Amino acid sequence: FAFDRAMLLELPQGSVTAQPAEFDKPAVFSGPLLRDLLISIEAAKVKTSLVAADGYTGYLMPEDMDGSDWILALSADGEPLGIGQQGPIWLINTRGEGETVGEDRRGSHVWAVVYMHVGE
Repeated sequence: FAFDRAMLLELPQGSVTAQPAEFDKPAVFSGPLLRDLLISIEAAKVKTSLVAADGYTGYLMPEDMDGSDWILALSADGEPLGIGQQGPIWLINTRGEGETVGEDRRGSHVWAVVYMHVGE
């Protein structure tokens, strides 16, 4: 499957206010929820690896997705995330019991996402 920005914007959208270390102040991040994207390709309970423009790779296991909502942020405060602003896509968690919004686990907050591999 391949998704362009327009296709991602057609999926149900979510948003979260967070202040990652890379931002001076809190911002509202918005984009499709990862779970909705995975459901759209009938792959809801599988390992998902994400690759950044610089080659960095992180992953989420199904249990990670069960405990938190993950957003594929396309914009911050209504402005598209460019390569210099951690874009084009930034994976951010929106909640999880005992977690802080935007908290990273296992290096899974991949920014400048350019590729996702779904499944083993």
